Amino acid sequence: LRELDETSEAIRVMQQALALKPDYVDLHYQLGCLFADRSHFELAVEHFERCSQSNPQNPEFTANLALALEGMGLVDKAAATWQNLQETTTKSHQPGFEPATASRR
Repeated sequence: LRELDETSEAIRVMQQALALKPDYVDLHYQLGCLFADRSHFELAVEHFERCSQSNPQNPEFTANLALALEGMGLVDKAAATWQNLQETTTKSHQPGFEPATASRR
């Protein structure tokens, strides 16, 4: 229960910070992760989409977006996102991400 309260407080504080700096990508990413962890996938997708739009070359943003879309049951959109991720990482050779991860989805 304490962890739940701390997570709720973290979300509240991050949302307040975003009100001041709405384009702060790291906050959007952290909020997306918190919402995904709590199975609030629709909210997670909103934040991960902001991240992906601001930096489409970041495989972590796109992978988390695809996972959140899967969580919402949007299988076709998730599959297209995984495909896009595979194509992007194959072309750019992004370090720290293995394109085969996306192809297994």
